[in-house]
Amino acid sequence: MDVPPAFEYEAPTVQGTIKPHPKFNDGHIEDVIRNLQKAFNGLGTDEVAIIKILTQHSRDQRLKIKEKFKAAVGQAFEDCLKDELSGVFEELCQAMFLDLDKYNAQCLAEAMRSLGTNEDWLVEILVTLSGEELSRIRPLYEKLYEQSLEEDICHDTSGTFQKVMVSLLQGQRDNKETHELSQEEIRKDVDDLYNAGAGKLGTDEEVFNRIFALRSWAHLKAISEQYKEKTKKDLSIVIDAEFCFDEKKAFLAILKYAKDPMDYFTDRVAEALQEDANESLSRLLVAHSETDLQALKQKFRDTRGETLERAIQMETRGDYRKLLLAICNPPKIV
Repeated sequence: MDVPPAFEYEAPTVQGTIKPHPKFNDGHIEDVIRNLQKAFNGLGTDEVAIIKILTQHSRDQRLKIKEKFKAAVGQAFEDCLKDELSGVFEELCQAMFLDLDKYNAQCLAEAMRSLGTNEDWLVEILVTLSGEELSRIRPLYEKLYEQSLEEDICHDTSGTFQKVMVSLLQGQRDNKETHELSQEEIRKDVDDLYNAGAGKLGTDEEVFNRIFALRSWAHLKAISEQYKEKTKKDLSIVIDAEFCFDEKKAFLAILKYAKDPMDYFTDRVAEALQEDANESLSRLLVAHSETDLQALKQKFRDTRGETLERAIQMETRGDYRKLLLAICNPPKIV
């Protein structure tokens, strides 16, 4: 039986801020390389020119520019950036010249190989990437770091949180859309979750893990609605009461993303803006710049009462701030 309209699930809007340059060809690439050389070789680095080039070209175009740059100049582009720039601005520029799968693999490595595990990054990446993306990242990670991603996760995490992360890493989430869902299956999962948590003494973590790691986003959203209808209690409140520490964070992230992906990412951006380090903010804007940053900006304004650009203006500074603002609103191509 199909799920009624109350359980309609809307996928994230695909609307990035950075678009492909419309006049991208070999001649244009050579012009860009000359402009980059001027930016690097003048009296002081021309950061404005670099920002313009970064935000007027898509990721695929930037990768082609990087490849041609080395052939034309005889030096790796990333080495030029390292020589001429510094700090979080240089790190953000480097990130924008990486293949997205490689960037995600690098972020996962940094989350586990830095001093203390960055659980927020682990949760964000493993919750929100598709099974197809994870299937590409697993072998790429092993190639880059000579260690399997699953082994690193197991080394850096433990307990229920480890099991949730390993489950998500497999990328086996169902992809059923709203019209394909079964009321009977949803009711069974609602009953199973109740009996595994609020309906018993103690918590059966395996039931939560199985359902939250395998069910489609539309199915999980429907579960959330029916659970509240049946028990008069929000499932997020149940998770908050039944779990603690990082596993609570993971289950709440999955549930929030299922209900409204943009709401989840808006919260992540708001949290990142308050962090002393800027890596999380950089990661979020880079990852969303060509997919749904427009939708994220609108959601941020609707829920926070200010524009994302205003928040960035208040919480960051220097060339790093200029690049973040340009990612949000790229300069016009003339």
